[in-house]
Amino acid sequence: MAEESKVPFRCGYVAIVGRPNVGKSTIMNELIGAKISITSRKAQTTRHRILGIQTDDESQFIYIDTPGFQTRYSNPLNRNLNRTVKDTLASADVILFIVDQDIFSPADKQVLDLIPKEVPTILVINKTDKLTDDEYAIIKTHPEIGGRILENIKNMPELSSGARWHHERYDGKGYPDGLKGEDIPEVARIIAVADAYDAMSSNRSYRGSLDQSIVRQEIEKGKGTQFDPAFADIMLEMMDEDTEYKMRDRSKE
Repeated sequence: MAEESKVPFRCGYVAIVGRPNVGKSTIMNELIGAKISITSRKAQTTRHRILGIQTDDESQFIYIDTPGFQTRYSNPLNRNLNRTVKDTLASADVILFIVDQDIFSPADKQVLDLIPKEVPTILVINKTDKLTDDEYAIIKTHPEIGGRILENIKNMPELSSGARWHHERYDGKGYPDGLKGEDIPEVARIIAVADAYDAMSSNRSYRGSLDQSIVRQEIEKGKGTQFDPAFADIMLEMMDEDTEYKMRDRSKE
């Protein structure tokens, strides 16, 4: 009899929300790897919840593309669209809050106010060109924001620490606080290595997963500078044991 997996299978709903015409359907299609939501410059092309399901050996993500939340008019159609958004938020396990690259408008603020405080929320900035220095500075605030959001989970304080400090570097040149060495919480030092591995081994919209030998070189190169050497060595050992490169993201193969 085959040995059962020790990792429980997990399933959850991921709500994709935002004001009209901000790119929710485009992001849904990219996450799923297929065009299942209509994309158009015209607002209100999404009038119902659209589900996209992504499954691997250990988990299943059910993405829900929602209508844009209407703030300008109060006709029966818009009231129905807004009710769909609110119902989806009430049942979501995770929320992707989509905003435009250029402005955080009053309409975005109204959507933000709808999001339940206890539900983990990821801010997604819809952007296609290179970041300016000012925009990059804004992006670098995401660990602090994530840390504040996860502070609400009182029985797992390490989640907040991991989110806030996982972009710190072992040599002290990271952000947001410039922590160095073992001043960085252990959970954040672990996540830093795992996050780097995931970023390099995952399929992205602009490239496929990198060859395992390249990923290994980058982890090795970052020992003692970007990464805690002890946790980098553990990751390298795991990679050496993974001769078939099974740990990499295969979601779009």
